[in-house]
Amino acid sequence: WHHPDFGLLSPEQFLPAAEESGLIVALDRWTMGQGMRQMKWWKDEDVAVGRLSLNLTMQQIDQPDFMEFLVELMQQYDCDGSALGFEITEGQLMKNPERTIETLNQISALGIKIAIDDFGTGYSSLAYLKKLPVDTLKIDKEFIRDIPGDEDDMSIVKSIIALARSMRIDVLAEGVETEAQIDFLSKEGCALIQGFLFSHPKTAIEIPDLTSYWVKATNWR
Repeated sequence: WHHPDFGLLSPEQFLPAAEESGLIVALDRWTMGQGMRQMKWWKDEDVAVGRLSLNLTMQQIDQPDFMEFLVELMQQYDCDGSALGFEITEGQLMKNPERTIETLNQISALGIKIAIDDFGTGYSSLAYLKKLPVDTLKIDKEFIRDIPGDEDDMSIVKSIIALARSMRIDVLAEGVETEAQIDFLSKEGCALIQGFLFSHPKTAIEIPDLTSYWVKATNWR
């Protein structure tokens, strides 16, 4: 967000205020609309961008009209569920796990993938985790940053990967910035990576060139 007085702010700087004030619901819905609108444009232009991942908060899940809003938005932009993913943080998930399970099952029924973000930081119950329609566990970047120098972080990451494998869930590492990190993750069987090693954030205009590069670099490793 480019603030008129404070300049460019990262999500960590303004999202907590949006959540506390209740503005997060309107902000989330605007973002969903803009994202699906952009996806439709890329689809119409034959630009293959993969899946659009959207953040989901507990405040959004608690809205009685959320599912109706989501379905209408998907219809408006001709957006198939297979092109979408929702990410909910582990901390958000544990605020009201029973309600969350119910809503996430409805979302999953639309063909939308579900990921638990910042996994390892929110003390989630395995009893609840096995009930969730989860497709991906995203390992929090706090555990990735000091790999391979920190033995404790490496042990935690290994445990999360093993847990995901046992539950037949994909695992994705966040915040990957070095070749040493990706070497460790590859050896441990983490197939999905996110981080500045591949790319910094790009504008919508820059994405087609970036996806073209990804296609050419598919077999780089």
